[in-house]
Amino acid sequence: MPDYTTNYCCTEEGAAREWEQVFITGPDGTTIGVWQHTDPVNFSGHSLPLQPEHKFSGTLTYDVPISADLGTLDVVTIMSWRDRMYVDEANLERFSVPEYTRWDVRANWVSPSGQITVTGFVTNLLDEVAITAFSPRDGNGNNGGVIHGTVTDERRIGVTIGYQM
Repeated sequence: MPDYTTNYCCTEEGAAREWEQVFITGPDGTTIGVWQHTDPVNFSGHSLPLQPEHKFSGTLTYDVPISADLGTLDVVTIMSWRDRMYVDEANLERFSVPEYTRWDVRANWVSPSGQITVTGFVTNLLDEVAITAFSPRDGNGNNGGVIHGTVTDERRIGVTIGYQM
C-alpha cells in the first residue's frame, strides 16, 4: 500500500483528534476569524479510500452452434469480484465494505434475415446485494452522524425484442 499523508479528523482508533486554533486578526488587531486544523496523519500501509486491494473480472463469449437457417445465437457471461475495501484513510474495520461477487449472463439470438433480435438477460445472477460505497458524513461516524451510501441492484431478469425494417 502507498505511503501517504493527509488531514484526518480522528485517530486511527476513531477518537476525535485535538484541533489547533489559529486566530486571524484584522488591521486594527481585532479577531476577524478562526481557522481550525490538525496536523496531517501518515497512513503508511493503508488502502486508499474505496479502493480494494484486489479485483478480478472475466468475460466468456460462446457462439452456440446452430443451423444457419435458425439464425445465430451467442451467450455472454461476465463475472467480477472485488476484495474488501475501506471507506476512509484510517481503514477502520467497522467501516470496511465486504468483498463482492457479481455474475451477469446474456443470450442474443438474431434471425437468419437479421431483422429480428431477441436478447434475454439476467443481471446479478447470484442476487447478492452489496455496498458499492458509503461514507460517514459527520467526522468518521463516531458522533452518531448520518452515514450515506449506495448499494448494487438486486437480480434483474429481462427480455428485449427488436425488429429492423
